[in-house]
Formats: sequence, C-alpha cells, structure tokens
Amino acid sequence: MAQTDNSNEVAEENGISLDIYSLEKDFKNLKIAPIIINDVADEFSVGKTIDVINDLIRVSYDSDKLNTVPSCEKGCTTGAFNYDPVNPIKCQVCNTEVKSIINQPLVPQVWMRVPKRVNAFIHPRIYQLFSTYFKHTHFDLIEYLTNPTYVVNKPNNYRGGRVEIERLITFLSENKISRGLNYFQNNFDRIIDLLFIQNPKLFTYKYTTVAAAIYTCKRFAQFIELYRDCVFTRYLPFPSKLIMVSERGGTAEFIDPNMKDAFDAPKTIASLETRSTKPSFKVVQAETVKVIKSMGAYFSHYYSKTCSGKTGMFRGQLGSTRGFYTGRAVIAPLAMEHAYDEIHTPWAWSVTIFSVHIASKLLRMGHNPKEIGRIIDRGTVKWCPVISGILKEIISECPEGGYPVSMLRNPTLRRGSNQYFRITKVHDDIHNNAIMLSVLAIKDPNADFDGDMLQVRLPIDNVEKRQFERWASHLNIMDVDRPNAVAGHITFHPEITTMVNNYLTHHSI
Repeated sequence: MAQTDNSNEVAEENGISLDIYSLEKDFKNLKIAPIIINDVADEFSVGKTIDVINDLIRVSYDSDKLNTVPSCEKGCTTGAFNYDPVNPIKCQVCNTEVKSIINQPLVPQVWMRVPKRVNAFIHPRIYQLFSTYFKHTHFDLIEYLTNPTYVVNKPNNYRGGRVEIERLITFLSENKISRGLNYFQNNFDRIIDLLFIQNPKLFTYKYTTVAAAIYTCKRFAQFIELYRDCVFTRYLPFPSKLIMVSERGGTAEFIDPNMKDAFDAPKTIASLETRSTKPSFKVVQAETVKVIKSMGAYFSHYYSKTCSGKTGMFRGQLGSTRGFYTGRAVIAPLAMEHAYDEIHTPWAWSVTIFSVHIASKLLRMGHNPKEIGRIIDRGTVKWCPVISGILKEIISECPEGGYPVSMLRNPTLRRGSNQYFRITKVHDDIHNNAIMLSVLAIKDPNADFDGDMLQVRLPIDNVEKRQFERWASHLNIMDVDRPNAVAGHITFHPEITTMVNNYLTHHSI
C-alpha cells in the first residue's frame, strides 16, 4: 500500500468518516449528459411535467418480481437482443437508449439548476448542520437569514430563550443584515465573521452558557473555513432512480417514507417554471429554501435510517461481511495466566488466515508452489510440525510479543467493540476450534461464551498496524464525549480509571 506520509497521517488521525464535497465540481466532472429538471419543465405542459418527472426520478413496479430485462426508459423496446453496451440501441418510439437495468451505475443523472433570479443553492448538508447547531424551538437562524417569508414563532411567554432571540434579531437589523438567499451568499463571509467570530455570545438562546456558545461558534467557523468552497452550488443532484423505488398494489402505491422529501424537491423546482403567474422574488427564494431543506432532510434520513442503525446497510453489508485476511470463530475463556490483549487461536483457522505468510516461509525453504499448496491444504485438517514451527516463528518475529490483530463481534456496535489484540499462541490440538481470550475483554463487544463468534483481521502492513494500535483497550478507558470522565462500557473499575485520569490530568509523566 503505497501512500504518502501526509496521507498516512490523515488516515491514522481521522480514520473513516463521511465527508462534504463540492456539488459544483461534481456537476462539472460528469461523464454523462445530465437531465436538468428546469429544462424538463420548460419543455412540457404543466400536467405532463409531473408525469415526466416521476418517470425520471423513480422506478415503479407493479408486482413483487423485479424485471431485469434490458429496456428503454419508457419500456417500449425491451429484450437482450436490443441491448448493446458498446453501440447503444435507441428506441424508435421514445428515442431513449436501451440499457441493462442491473448494470447501470448508481450516479445522479437528474440535476436541479438554481431557479432564475437566485444566485445559488446552499449545500443541503451544510444548511442542515447550520440549522441543527443554531435552531431553537421558536427560531431557525439559517431559515431566518435565507427565507424572507419566514416568520418567527411568538409564544405566549418569554421563557426558553425568547429574549435572547429578539436580541439577536435586533442585532441583525442594527447591522443592516438583509434577509434572502442572494444577500446571504453575497455577504456570507461577513455574516460568519460578524456572528460566529465577533459575537458568539448572541447564541445563548440555544446554549445555556456563554462558554458553550463561544466553543460551538468557534468550531462551526472552523468547519465553514474548511468547506468554504462547498457551501454554495448552482446545481443539486437527485439520487439515482435505481434506489428510488415505488411499488403499486391495487389502487395504492407504496414508497419508503424517507423518499417523500426527495420527491418534493424536483417538483418544487418545476413548479417555479410552470406557474401561470410569475411568482415574486420572495416566493422564489422561499421555494428554493424549501428545496434545500427537502434534500437535506432526505439525505439525513437516508444516513440515519437506511445506512446507519441496527437495520442499516453499514451494519448489514459492511460490518457483518467477511473481508480479506479475516477469520471468524467461536470464543472461549482463556483460563491460564494471560494478558488482557492476548488471544490463542485454533489450528485450522490459523493455517487459513496465515496462508500467505506460511506460503512465503515455505517458498524460502525451497518448496515449489505446488508443494506449498499441498502442505497448506493438508495442514488445515491435520497437525503439521513444519507449519507449527512456521506459526511460532511468525509470532516470535513480532516485537509486541504476539501477532497484532483487530477483533470485533460483527457488526461493530460502539467504541471498544473493535479492539487491538495479539495472537500469542496457536492451538496444537486441531479439535480446539475456539478463539480463547480474557473474560475481561468480552464486555465491549457485548459477547459471552455461549457460542458467540468474533471476527479477527490481520493488518497487511505497518500503516494498518499503526491504525490498529488506536483500538488498544487502554485507549478506550476515557469517555470520548466528556473530558475527564470514565466511559460507561469499560470493564475496568471506575475507581481505578478515575485515579489514572486524575493523575494524567494533573501530573506530567
């Protein structure tokens, strides 16, 4: 794995996380001609536009069987004999290409262009984060600044930050901050500097203490600086229609509730083009903000409901799936004297997971590839003194006193469920098929010795090894959300970790 030093540092420090990218750049780098919803609305009548948009943004099924036959967009021309991936065949009726449904890339083909008289959209994710961090029950700062028709709620009493909200609104008026998307874009840097850098105390309506408001504003200003080129875009993508599926059953049509927000966005853009009377500039800005909010709500729900959580794709397709250089086995308690991060692994399992290492050693011993394959195959079902010696040699070569691995119970659940361990011994008894580990190490993965299985992964180079070290058990003691606090899921006694924490806080080593 050839990487630069800088890339190594970023990977080891930050790990894997979702990122925000420039939609404007993404649009410019498209390899296929996009479909612009605004142009679709100009081309068809008001009644026809909605039907065309529905065909463009989703796939509808009339039965419980998925049709995988190549087809044009309208279904006029179908069949494998009409499909040519090299020289696409066009339908004579609807003039669209005959495509293979299952081989289409999951990339956005439909895009929304910013409405006339409005300069740019706000990136839906950035808009949503802005709203999340500075939204109160009675007041949404980002919508107040961008939507000139937004009305602030006025409750019967002044409890719950009402006075502070009025103070902020007065401050904006005194500094001649106008409301509207165009003004917000043209004066974005001034607004960020004025509110979050110079006057963070104005946000006590959201945060109960001044210190919390100052801290949040500082972090948010840093976030904006990091993604400044992503804040505004003239184009918003609509997700691939292959994942926007609806199903008809009788007189009803069923869709994922999370998709409703996304379906509303292109229709709102189209309505601005097809209305019989020209809407006012305030209405255009308000509808544009509605589109931004709709797309932000869709992606938020998609991440939290479809991708994340116990039933999400991250857990089901990534966390619960075997990868390369991995192995799973039932766990059993390690009764002899041992270290917390020490594990003993089964014979056949170890031969398989270390097969590349064993093959390398056998090759250096003079065996040819055919002999190596025969030795390893036989070694998975019968104890072999040569392989046993090689496994002991592999373990002894590790400076940590054992081969470093990460071990988790699929899928990962929380911090500590994936930990850094060391293989210090391989069972010579081929009938012992369990990974043996400390009874103290089973709490974080929420495992026990009643048949639970854990997955082990070998690092393939020193870069991964250094990353694995961040999962060492002693780094899971402190709470990652609250300074100077002990995490609730660590098996070490809180009294001990509190003393260690206090020592590390007040004394230098």
